[in-house]
Amino acid sequence: MTTEFKTELTKSEKDAILKRFHERYLQSQSNIELNDRPQVQKAIDAVIPPIPPRTEAAIHLVEGEQGGGKTCTVVARLIGAYDRRGAEIFLAKKGIKYHGKVKSYDRKTRIIRLSDNGHDRYIRVPKEYKWVSDVKIICNFHLFGVKYLYMPFDKMFQHLNDDLLLHSYLVIDQAEIIASGRESMTTAGRALYKFGQQIRRLDIEYYLIYTHGRMADWTTKLNWTEHIVASYDKITKMITLMIRKKGDKGKAPKEVSFYEPQYRKFYHSDERIKLPEKDLLKAAADTYAGVEDEE
Repeated sequence: MTTEFKTELTKSEKDAILKRFHERYLQSQSNIELNDRPQVQKAIDAVIPPIPPRTEAAIHLVEGEQGGGKTCTVVARLIGAYDRRGAEIFLAKKGIKYHGKVKSYDRKTRIIRLSDNGHDRYIRVPKEYKWVSDVKIICNFHLFGVKYLYMPFDKMFQHLNDDLLLHSYLVIDQAEIIASGRESMTTAGRALYKFGQQIRRLDIEYYLIYTHGRMADWTTKLNWTEHIVASYDKITKMITLMIRKKGDKGKAPKEVSFYEPQYRKFYHSDERIKLPEKDLLKAAADTYAGVEDEE
C-alpha cells in the first residue's frame, strides 16, 4: 500500500497559513525603540554627511480605487528611499568614490546601481555586510523588511507637537478616515490642517493615501505638491501611475508603470486600518439615542 502525500496547497489553505503567520507577526511586532537612534545616527554621521533637509514642502496626494495599487505605490517609494540611502552609507564605509548618485539597490542580487561621471556602475554588496539606513519611516500600517515606526491615528495625534516626526517619511493610509472633506471642521481635521502648514519646517515627506481625491480635506487639495493616480492591471500585474507636479498646469501627467509583485512582500495588502475608538463609541451612542427617541 502506498501513501500519496499532497504537495500542492489549495488557495484557501495558503490564505489560512498566511493569515496565521501575519497574526503571529503582528503579535510579536513592536514599535521600533528610538532610544538608541542617536547612537546609531552618530555612527552613521561619522562616515557620511546627514541627509540634507528639504528646501520645500513635500506633500503627496495618492489616490486610486480599492485594490488599485495606491498603497503599493507608496511602499515602493519608501523601500527605494530606504535602500538608496543604505547604499550611500555602504559606499561611504567602504571608501568607494563616485561622481553622481545612487540609482537603485536590488535586494535579490545585492547589487547597487549608481551613476558615475555619466555612466552606470554596478557594485555588489557582500552577504556578510549588515545593511544600515537612517531613513526614518512612520506609517499607520505594518511594513516588513525595513526599520520603521508603526503609528496608528491616536498615537500620531499625541506626537504632532514634539520632535518624533522630524526628518521622516510620514504615511497615512486611508486618510479619509480622519482627513476627509466632510471631517475638515472636526477637532482632528483642524489639527491636521495646522500640522500640514509645518511640513517643510519639520522636514517631512508627507504621503496621504485616498480612495478618491475628492474625499481629501480641502486644505490638502490646496497644499499638495504632487498628485498621483494609481491603477492596477490584474492580468499583467502592473501598476500604472499618472503623476502631476504642482505648477504643471496645462501639461500632460507623467505616466510610469512598475511590477506590483516585487513589493508585495513588504506589506500586507489586506491589513485593516483601525477606526478611531471615540468615533465608534459616538456613533454607537447616537444610534442608540435614535432608537430610544423612536420609542
